[in-house]
Amino acid sequence: MSSRTRLVVMSISAPVIAFAIVGGFLGKVMAGQDTPYQHLKIFDDVVSMISSQYVEDVNIEGHSGFIAIGTDPTLGNDLCEVGIQFQDDFIEWSVSFAQQPFPDPCDVAKEFTRQSIVNAK
Repeated sequence: MSSRTRLVVMSISAPVIAFAIVGGFLGKVMAGQDTPYQHLKIFDDVVSMISSQYVEDVNIEGHSGFIAIGTDPTLGNDLCEVGIQFQDDFIEWSVSFAQQPFPDPCDVAKEFTRQSIVNAK
């Protein structure tokens, strides 16, 4: 290999190697910092936890959908959301109570949804 060829190879490979080393170092430094992707990971974890623990499938008047339950540490199950596929649309009822005593919010939300379906026919 001639000295000119070695010089060309070195001038091309040196910046590539330096870029790889600096990139690897900065990647480790940036991984320790707060990034937007870290927030997305937290959001994904929360949505997965809520979906697995507080969401159930439901069928009301022959229409399928879901029930989501919200729990307050002092009030218990104080929030219920029901979402039902209805024809080409979607019905959603959200029922929440702020002080006790109150009826089961999911019973109320399911009844509102049932009445909405029956009255829409």
